[in-house]
Amino acid sequence: MCLIFKPGGIQDKYDGGYLPIVVRDATTGSENTDMIEDLRITNAFIDQIEMLWGYSETSAKFLDSLESGGNLMFACQYLRLNKPME
Repeated sequence: MCLIFKPGGIQDKYDGGYLPIVVRDATTGSENTDMIEDLRITNAFIDQIEMLWGYSETSAKFLDSLESGGNLMFACQYLRLNKPME
């Protein structure tokens, strides 16, 4: 939730005209003992981010894109009602 709703977070950036990218393997949600092994809460919030505000990628793919000129392509996993498909 810190990534989404805090000042300067994803929702603020999206509302400001940016399309945020979350680095999946560089963040963790507030997991509980029943869900920590699979990072279920983290993955649920990343899904929410992808559905509403932005995209996610692994750190390896993000760094590879920087080394190859900065072109980063994202697979569209959800029908986006509030944000562009491109």
